[in-house]
Amino acid sequence: RLTFTSFSHQRLRSDVHESDQNVITYYGKQDKKNSSLTNIMRYEKKIIDDKPEEYEEGEVLARGVVGLRFRYYDEEKKEWVDSWDTMGIERGNKLPRYVEVTLTILDEDGKEISFVSKTKIQIQRPLSF
Repeated sequence: RLTFTSFSHQRLRSDVHESDQNVITYYGKQDKKNSSLTNIMRYEKKIIDDKPEEYEEGEVLARGVVGLRFRYYDEEKKEWVDSWDTMGIERGNKLPRYVEVTLTILDEDGKEISFVSKTKIQIQRPLSF
């Protein structure tokens, strides 16, 4: 599971009390039709609260996932690491400069195919601290 806040929410109606902030959670879930498959789900919580770990049923982003890996670039150590905790002492209140995502799925012939994407995190420190 990967949970983070974002400025990516888009209001669909003008009379709703929502901002551009949201909480996004990506997670794996067993496929409803085929229990041997895992799907990657995405859920957007439109209001930021003190319970980001609580989320409802999300939307399916990818079916037949056999692997999902996140790596984070540590600028100080000049290396990629497998975990990042902004609540800890070592990386308190700081995000990584880059995040690498590797998604591996099964194609229609049962062959594994991996997709890799890297993205730059534009804001690494809290806006107000």
